Amino acid sequence: MDENTPGNPESPLGFRFALEKELAASGLAHTVVRPGFMYGGPATTSMTGEWFAAAEADKPVFYGDTAKRWSWVHVDDLADAYVRILDNPTAVDGEVFVVADDQRLIALDMQRVAVRAAGCTGEIILETAEAGRMMQMAADQDELVTSAKAHHLLGWRPRHASFTDNPEQHYRAWKASQSSTD
Repeated sequence: MDENTPGNPESPLGFRFALEKELAASGLAHTVVRPGFMYGGPATTSMTGEWFAAAEADKPVFYGDTAKRWSWVHVDDLADAYVRILDNPTAVDGEVFVVADDQRLIALDMQRVAVRAAGCTGEIILETAEAGRMMQMAADQDELVTSAKAHHLLGWRPRHASFTDNPEQHYRAWKASQSSTD
């Protein structure tokens, strides 16, 4: 998928496409960023953060299609894309950018890596997407994107290779963020 791929209005997240259209019609200066699944840093709003928490509770559950693959982006790489947009906002006014690295990893494999990094040795329980929350249902499909437009117009390139290259580091960052919120 890229910036021109029509969104699914039936998706639990389909409301975002209507909001983007409203913003475009408003005449306000704007740039839309559609990130891949995020990882890195505190991971407080990412699937990896959920996976770490479930692993610590010794209750890892995977929802939906076990073969689905997602595009990912490290939070630092996403921040770099935002900085590039803010460096020249008039050049990208009205543009939409998909921002993700080139990995095409199976989500269940990613969860296995996250669970092991958190020290959980038990099995991951498999459930239907409907047994999860809105995000599990919305993301129960391949979510593979290209960031060719961001490469071309922003000069953006991801610097982080993959969550799987150093999952223990990502777990430690998530863990540190948890103790700072207690």
